[in-house]
Amino acid sequence: MNRYITAILFLVAIACGVSIFFLQPWLQKPRSEEVCENFLLSLDPEKIRSIQIHNGDDVIRIERRGSNWQVASKMQDRASPEIVAQILQAAKSLRVYDKISAGEFKKELDIGAFGLKWPRQSLSLAGDQKAEIWFGNDAAIRGRIYARKQNSKTVYVISDQLQTLISRPFNVFRDRQLTQWMPDQIRSFVIRRNGNELEVQQTGNRWRMTRPLEARVNTQKVYQFLDTLLTSPILEFVDDESGDLEKFGIDDQAVSITFDPDTGEPPAILRLGSPVADEQGGGYYAQFSARGSVIRLPSSVAQLLEINPGDLRERSLFQLHPDILDRIVIRSGGHALTLSRNEEGWIGRQGNQEFSVSNERIQQFLSLFEKQDIKKFLTAPENIAADYGLAPPHLSIEFYSVLSENTPEASAGPHQIGSVLFSAASQDGVVYAQSSDSPEILVVDPSILSLISIEPSNWKQSETPLK
Repeated sequence: MNRYITAILFLVAIACGVSIFFLQPWLQKPRSEEVCENFLLSLDPEKIRSIQIHNGDDVIRIERRGSNWQVASKMQDRASPEIVAQILQAAKSLRVYDKISAGEFKKELDIGAFGLKWPRQSLSLAGDQKAEIWFGNDAAIRGRIYARKQNSKTVYVISDQLQTLISRPFNVFRDRQLTQWMPDQIRSFVIRRNGNELEVQQTGNRWRMTRPLEARVNTQKVYQFLDTLLTSPILEFVDDESGDLEKFGIDDQAVSITFDPDTGEPPAILRLGSPVADEQGGGYYAQFSARGSVIRLPSSVAQLLEINPGDLRERSLFQLHPDILDRIVIRSGGHALTLSRNEEGWIGRQGNQEFSVSNERIQQFLSLFEKQDIKKFLTAPENIAADYGLAPPHLSIEFYSVLSENTPEASAGPHQIGSVLFSAASQDGVVYAQSSDSPEILVVDPSILSLISIEPSNWKQSETPLK
């Protein structure tokens, strides 16, 4: 091969390289655009703040409110997050199967032939991104329709999935869950039934019954009750008119529950009406002020509202908070035993005697109050000593928290945080108790007396642990 041919081949190679370098992006661009054009919209659902649906003369507006959605037409209500997500996802993935640009129309062919000149159905999306789709006639292939974007005469052939989603009646867009509140967002609730009231209030992370009596309640039972009720499904939206409620059995005597949420919303009242015949779907009519409609709820809601004070009561003998417990005083028969926390653990004192107490002993002792179930609640009489042997008691336990310095709320020193009194066992083996947590007389298992000792020998670290 002579040098001329070599030089020519070298120049051809350079030309090819330059061509590839400059032409490759241009060649790839139509392919990228073609991929984008396979979808009608370039859409990020998270950037959409409002949705507006036109179905003929009906207009449905759905607006984002924080993390939730609100739907409005003839009335306002909370929107179903699942339905909103379906609409936005369907809009994002709306595939284009064919398109007809305005320049391809024949003279005798008008955009009105596709039902898109004055469409009766459209979807508008607004937020950081905006888009509007007009829906026209059915295309030749089943499951596909003609559509166009606002301010464009290009006609697209797309799936009818999105159109089907937005063609449904207003009630379909409403949230079918009774509320979106969590149990810990409820400050209090009041159940009214047959002229009686049951009120439970939340203070910090604890719940307490305030009506019909002051009493401790079991937090787990309260949470379970609220969670089941708050997330109850709405079977049907029956009537948006609040005029004649008596035809649904909803009147001033109706069983009701009032929720007071801490979300900044006003208290909401759920009133239960008459039962619905099985042939009409069963359940109960109800009105919930937070939803503005007469609704049909499952029969389980009526069963929940039959709850009684005893169903929520705390059955453990006493609720202790070990983190703030610094001193325990046990008294019986004129003698006292003091157990105090120090930097190394716990020490016991009785008279001039002082001894070390293991943390395990203390934990075993405190667990008695969590494990011992109250067998029965009795109304406290005026003369406690005469009826139940609690004045003076056979055994008493006092719990203290000790402040090392003054605070705006309390001075330094010991402060009693609770107490429990026990009677001696009666002839029939019954032991009565009274806790500072409750005004009632409590019936407890008599075995607890044998598990609480005032003898120092039963508390020293060298002795056999409590059982």
